[in-house]
Amino acid sequence: MRGLSEPHPVTKNRILSALLNGAYRHLVPKLERVPLALGEVIYAADDPIRYVYFPETAVISMLAIMESGDTAEVGLIGNEGMVGIRVFLGATTEPEQAIVQVPGTAMRMDAAALREELRLGSPLQHLLLRYTQSLMRLISQSAACNVHHPIEQRLARWLLMMYDYIVSKELRLTQEHISVMMGSRRPSITAAASRLQKAGLVKYTRGHIVIRDRQGLEAAACECYWVIREEFERLHADIPRLLSADPASRNLPAQRTATPARAARIRRTATKAAGSVVRMPPSRGRRPPRPLRRDHR
Repeated sequence: MRGLSEPHPVTKNRILSALLNGAYRHLVPKLERVPLALGEVIYAADDPIRYVYFPETAVISMLAIMESGDTAEVGLIGNEGMVGIRVFLGATTEPEQAIVQVPGTAMRMDAAALREELRLGSPLQHLLLRYTQSLMRLISQSAACNVHHPIEQRLARWLLMMYDYIVSKELRLTQEHISVMMGSRRPSITAAASRLQKAGLVKYTRGHIVIRDRQGLEAAACECYWVIREEFERLHADIPRLLSADPASRNLPAQRTATPARAARIRRTATKAAGSVVRMPPSRGRRPPRPLRRDHR
């Protein structure tokens, strides 16, 4: 693989940029910056993993594909992580399809080179281990969200997550594309997008979605947005501890960091609680149990 020509290239991937200078310089010859086009398939389902990708400005969706051809997004990866995490877990194939959601660049590394780094105990290993925990939280929270929350809340959450990755307020996404990502029928997406537009939260015109009211969209989204965002904010707050020269510090449990997302979620929960009254179920008039009778003999 052709390495980077720059001796110390700056990267926007937050895992690579978090590495100390010496550790990052060691990886530079094994990295290659590549452009990723919208809709490009990085991995087809069950394909061997030849490369792993550290997104910089690109965003990649991981799609589960059913026998019927139906799809559902099971992971969304941007500059906070790495595509191909199964290599880190010892796998050689990827069961999901990886497709570029937002075009941009990524740092690419040969999967064999990553395995060698892991065998040698690279500092990258500590970061990928912690990132895997956050990715698992995203996957499990998204699965629960798809079952328990209505389509409008899920759409608001998904749009906010996409918006967090880009600089502008405009997303180039068709409703057909969104329906494939979210595993929902297009009429359901159309109806949910229409309600968000009537509320003045977004503006949708022919494949372009503009966020008009960020705070309103946050209020319309389910709590899963804040749960996932808080998890990744804690991930980056943990990085100094994970890269500490003291092995004992790395093994300490992570502290419950007061991240901005956590503060926002607490305020949201408090607001909902203040606006609702907890009603206890009516009593059915059951008599208390009689005390046991002692038989004095």
